[in-house]
Amino acid sequence: MMFCKKYIQRFGSRIRLGFSGMRSSGFTLVEVMVSSVLLAVVILSALALFVQVTRSSQLVRRRTDATSIAWSRIERARNLQFDEIDELIEGGEGTRVNEAGLTDETGKFLRKTSVVTDTNGVAVKRIRIEVIPEGLLSKEFDVAAEVLETIITDVPKVEEDD
Repeated sequence: MMFCKKYIQRFGSRIRLGFSGMRSSGFTLVEVMVSSVLLAVVILSALALFVQVTRSSQLVRRRTDATSIAWSRIERARNLQFDEIDELIEGGEGTRVNEAGLTDETGKFLRKTSVVTDTNGVAVKRIRIEVIPEGLLSKEFDVAAEVLETIITDVPKVEEDD
C-alpha cells in the first residue's frame, strides 16, 4: 500500500510538473482556440459598428447637402420678381445637380421644383422644392427626400413716409 501511495504521489507530481520535471508555463490548444474565437467576435462586432457609423455619417452629409440645395433654391425664388418665379419650374423627372446646387449631369442629387399659383383675391405662389440624394435614388437608404415649401405673394411693400 505504501508503494502505491508513493507511486501515485510521484506520478501525480509528474502530471503537474510535466514529464521533463519542470512546470509547464504555456497555454493549451483549447485555451488558444477559445480566446481566438472570442477575439474574432469582438473584432467583427467592432468592424460592423464602424461600417454602420460610416454609412450613417454619409447619410447625414447627403441630407445636409440636400437641405442646403433646397434652401438656396428657395432664396433664389424670394429674390425673383413675382412674375419670374415660374421660370424655376423643373419639368419631367427633375434636374441633376451637384453639392453646390448647380446643374450637373453627373450630380449626386435630383432636384424637383414645382410652382402652384393661386389667385383667390391675392396672387399667391406656392413653391415646393424636393431634393433627393443619389443614395435615396438607388434605395440604398430608406429615408424620405428633403422637401421644403414656401409661399410668396404679390403684395407690394408699403413704404413708410417720414
